[in-house]
Amino acid sequence: MILVEVLLLLFSFFLSDKFNRVIRNSGFIISTILIKLSFGTEGILNTILIVTAVLFGVIILAIHNKYETLEANKTSTFET
Repeated sequence: MILVEVLLLLFSFFLSDKFNRVIRNSGFIISTILIKLSFGTEGILNTILIVTAVLFGVIILAIHNKYETLEANKTSTFET
């Protein structure tokens, strides 16, 4: 399953070379892999992996959204 996600990530590189999308896709793949790794663990390590995966995904999403906002502002500034 992890191999399929890595192949999907490589395929997404061919579709888009924009920095923010590549970072977003990579971050979500890493989050998914961390969640899948947590299925094979028990105890506190399971919880740590899940919380880390969620926090990592949220941080990557925030970076992506901030970059999109900056790009939109830069584009609108050049148009006026």
